[in-house]
Amino acid sequence: AVVSTQSTGKRENVHLVTMDVTDNESVSGAVGKVTELLGGKGLNLLINNAAIATKNVFSKIVDIEPEELNVLYNVNVASLHRVTTAFYPLLKLSAANNGNLPMCAARGLIVNFSSITASVELAPPFGKVMVYSYALTKCAVNMLTKMCSHEFREDGVLCVAVHPGWVKTDMGALGGDMGTGDVTIDEASQHMIEIMTGAKEEHTGLYLKKDLERLPF
Repeated sequence: AVVSTQSTGKRENVHLVTMDVTDNESVSGAVGKVTELLGGKGLNLLINNAAIATKNVFSKIVDIEPEELNVLYNVNVASLHRVTTAFYPLLKLSAANNGNLPMCAARGLIVNFSSITASVELAPPFGKVMVYSYALTKCAVNMLTKMCSHEFREDGVLCVAVHPGWVKTDMGALGGDMGTGDVTIDEASQHMIEIMTGAKEEHTGLYLKKDLERLPF
């Protein structure tokens, strides 16, 4: 839940801001730093990507402890809400400053990373029931995205949920015998960039995957 920043090159327009998304004071401090860096311009894009999953993704419902659900919910849902509401004034400012633009990433966009496991209609997504705790939290992320989209539309701010694919990361590798992912980090990043640059008012509140294709909630 902590953004690690060791090396990002030497671009003058890249700034490192560390933040523990589970901590109110840390998030507030990050907002202050970003506000100062922006110099009154507002923030046009917020990407909520922080999330955790249990290592035993094949645990049965009866074997999951409530404490596990609470831990995942705190990081995957409550912290997403914390970060979004903390940075929202900056997003709203950007949307107001760029009111001549239609709703788009250049004006104001929130991207919440979800998962194919969040879809109630497609469950179980891999033909096998798994990742209960993670799926429940990502389902909540989808609902939070939908609710935010309705509330933020009047301010000109878009809000979408995205499924990046089964990405080949440490978390993606938890699939065990089912595999370790089918999309590289570079491929998933490109898909997400295409969604961000292509998102319009018609997409706000939707649950999307690559090529702006809509997924069923």
